[in-house]
Amino acid sequence: QDPGVRLSKALSYVLRHGAEAEGLPMGPDGFVEVGALLRLRRFAGVSESDVRRVVAADPKGRFTLRPDPLRVRANQGHSLPVRGGPRGVPDLELTPLRTPEALPPTLAHGTRRRLWGPIRAGGLRPMGRQHLHLAGGLPGDPGVRSGMRSDSEIAIIIDGPRALADGIPFFRSVNGVILTPGDAQGRIPPKYFLRVLQLRPHRE
Repeated sequence: QDPGVRLSKALSYVLRHGAEAEGLPMGPDGFVEVGALLRLRRFAGVSESDVRRVVAADPKGRFTLRPDPLRVRANQGHSLPVRGGPRGVPDLELTPLRTPEALPPTLAHGTRRRLWGPIRAGGLRPMGRQHLHLAGGLPGDPGVRSGMRSDSEIAIIIDGPRALADGIPFFRSVNGVILTPGDAQGRIPPKYFLRVLQLRPHRE
């Protein structure tokens, strides 16, 4: 596996899920010091320059760096029980989307076709993460950089204005992903599904 891909996956795991288990201090804003990160065994042989290079090259903008001292965080996808932001998630500089006009015209969640049955019955859930990830459009649309896995076979289109009116909050992350903790049960119920589109093997 490419060393850059391997490092990106290691960063994603530790910054989103594993910092506590690794004994790595994380601030309420989700940042950890790169110096402390590189002292972990899984990052043996990795330099600050390697981290900078992977962060700069990430096509989806998954990470943010801050200087003095050099710190890094994942921009979304956390399962860690950290405090600081909405509903106990880190203060990730999320922008609240409080009006229908603030929402993208298309809100989509990508998934595998085999999962559609359970989703249709029970709604969308974050599956262990603090937020459900949505894309502000479909793959290939202008400005759609992240928010949907590249191997998604279908896209579930969400009625964002209706969900917002019913009290489901939405946020935009610094790299453009639309995030929501869902309703009081932590889900987006099926009543907010507008339609389902096929993405693979070809978009319809």
